[in-house]
Order: sequence, then C-alpha cells, then structure tokens
Amino acid sequence: MRKPLLMVWLLSLILLSIGTAVMPNNPIFWLASSSSEIVYLRVFLSILLFIQLVTEPPRNIWFRLFAGSTAASVGLWSLTGLFGFNIQLLDALAFLGSSFAIAITAMEYDTALDGATSTSEPQPARP
Repeated sequence: MRKPLLMVWLLSLILLSIGTAVMPNNPIFWLASSSSEIVYLRVFLSILLFIQLVTEPPRNIWFRLFAGSTAASVGLWSLTGLFGFNIQLLDALAFLGSSFAIAITAMEYDTALDGATSTSEPQPARP
C-alpha cells in the first residue's frame, strides 16, 4: 500500500508543478500558487517521494529521521498556511498528502532492530 500512495502524491506534485508552469491562467490552477518558494518545495518533496519510491525498506535510520521530520514540518506548515489563508488550496492538499505518505514510510518497522529474521530470506535451522 505504501508504493501506490507514494506514486499518487508524487504524480499530484508533478502535475501541479507542470500545470502552474505551463497553464497558470487555467481555472483549475487558480487554486495553486506559481511562486518560486512553492515550486521549490514541490520539487523538494517530489525528490523525497521519488527516493522513497525507489529504495526498499528498511531504509537508513537517518534518512527516515530526516524524512519524518520533514513530513511533520511541511504538514504543520501547510495546515497553518491553509487556515491562515497563506497557501492556495491545491498546494495545501498536495503538501498534506505528501507529508502523510512520507510519514507513513518513515515510520516503517525495522525487523533488524529487534533480532527477528526477515521472511524474504530463508534462514538455516538453529540447533
């Protein structure tokens, strides 16, 4: 379930970036901002989502910590910006969805930490 979630929000960020760059006067994209700060944030979140999409769990703990803190800060910022009328609606929804997807994959369970074995690799029988 994590991979389709990452792909959907990556696609939404890419569509918002392309749409606001190519067709900013289209009525659909009136609810999205074309300012450079928002575009940079979309690109940054797209790169983070793509990295999580191509890497397999368990990911590095430092990467998960960075991704989780980024997701929390972007999610909180987009909520306060939406309620303070500082962010357009489509941007806030895309940022919230992306931050949820990033946070879900950042909170993955690492079986190597508790000494359990993975089911993907057969282990020899213990005497």
